[in-house]
Amino acid sequence: GTTPKLGIADRGGIRTAIPVTAELTVIKNKFRDVIAVPAAAATAVRVGVPLVDFTADYYGWVQTRGYCPVLVDANTLVVGNPAGETTTAGVAGGVGVVAGDGTDPVWGIVVVKSTNGQTDQPAIIDLTLE
Repeated sequence: GTTPKLGIADRGGIRTAIPVTAELTVIKNKFRDVIAVPAAAATAVRVGVPLVDFTADYYGWVQTRGYCPVLVDANTLVVGNPAGETTTAGVAGGVGVVAGDGTDPVWGIVVVKSTNGQTDQPAIIDLTLE
């Protein structure tokens, strides 16, 4: 067999020797290969909200914390309540009231609500994705 090698780029060097029998787990950075508003149900963790559209194979910036404008589905948001991803995938305005049973991912807390009952209206939530 072959012996796997792992290079560690640390300017200060390794502070604690890793035993030869140790097992290491390598995890891909969650900000690599981000999918913006998937056409079907999301298959990965939510990493942020893009403030502008960007297409595949381009770099983009996504906001992960703090006050952030989002487009809301036809739900009626309440200031101070959690908001997040609803079951409507692949559409702008997919943010709304999260299920009370805890099955919908929470993105943050509503700071400024959208116009009640209208689709694709802006609201501001205090993002807590990271």
